[in-house]
Amino acid sequence: MKPTPRFTTTLIRLALLGTLGLAACGGGGGGGGDEIPVDPTPVDPTPVDPTPVDPPPVDPTPTPIEAGPAPAKVWIGYSAEPGQGTQMYDAATGLWTAAGNDNCADKPVAMDIYAGGDVETPIGDGVTLKIKQNALMGMSAGRKLMAIDTVTGTCHQIPLGALETAMNNQAVKGFAVNATGVHAVLLDDGAMGRVVTFKLGDAALASDTTLWTTPYAAPLDTTATAYAIDFKMMDYSTMTPPEAEAAERNKLIVVAHTASVEMSHILTYDGTTGALTGGTAGAMQNGTATNVHQGDIVVNGLPAAAGDRIYARTGWGPVTPGSIEAFNYVSSMPNFLLEPYRFNGVTTSGAKQLVLNGDLNLTGALAAR
Repeated sequence: MKPTPRFTTTLIRLALLGTLGLAACGGGGGGGGDEIPVDPTPVDPTPVDPTPVDPPPVDPTPTPIEAGPAPAKVWIGYSAEPGQGTQMYDAATGLWTAAGNDNCADKPVAMDIYAGGDVETPIGDGVTLKIKQNALMGMSAGRKLMAIDTVTGTCHQIPLGALETAMNNQAVKGFAVNATGVHAVLLDDGAMGRVVTFKLGDAALASDTTLWTTPYAAPLDTTATAYAIDFKMMDYSTMTPPEAEAAERNKLIVVAHTASVEMSHILTYDGTTGALTGGTAGAMQNGTATNVHQGDIVVNGLPAAAGDRIYARTGWGPVTPGSIEAFNYVSSMPNFLLEPYRFNGVTTSGAKQLVLNGDLNLTGALAAR
């Protein structure tokens, strides 16, 4: 059939319309309009654990080092020789029995036994010392306080800080400590002597007394020069009520040289604070000889039948440890009298002195329990 003009025109229009439609849709792979960008869904990053930090270590509470008790029923001296320390003598026979393992750098010139309960005190950075009951303590001439363990051989110095400063560089002549922890020191002030007291941990001296001044009764001879001190030891005596015994432990015996005889004096202290509370006139004097005793003393409160004793040492020097003499005294007696030697309330022989055997060179320090 032959197409008519109208039919042909219609086909052409349809073809053109189809071509335009394809072009509008981007058909045939041609480049169409710009696409609208679409943000991707954000993805949270995987969390990273920080590097763990260990907490600071906690130091355990340090265990105090200890100064153990001294041996009983021996006289304890201290060697003046390099490399040697405590020397023990049987309290009944005077025989040398042993040497301690200690060797203090600053040798004590006076010693005493601390008879109270265990007490702790700092001695260095983070270091605490436990002073056991019946520990041996001493002081050097240069004011160094120490606890001496005769078994372990350790000599523990106890820093005194301001207390030592208050001693004004005066040399130590005597030292004592009682059961309540009152420490007494006899200092060489160039005159009759100076007695100071303190307790461990005190910031200042509890008492500071120049002999022989008030507030206590003066001795018989105010020219007497003190050479040793000791608190009364009550290991072998029991008094009732207990307060009476406690009061005796707070009595400090001072012995002194005069131009003629030796003399003793009693100072009384407060057992809690260490403050001086009074004194007893020095009515006790040794008329048996002139100034024969030197160095440390020990005062022992014995059973009533035996009476109290002042033990002093005589005849000692570079080649002999000397002899211990015992003096009986009570405050009502005009003299303290040389009597047969007793220890622990028992007369060991008829002799009036106990000879310490051997040829050791000792310092003036002396102690017993």
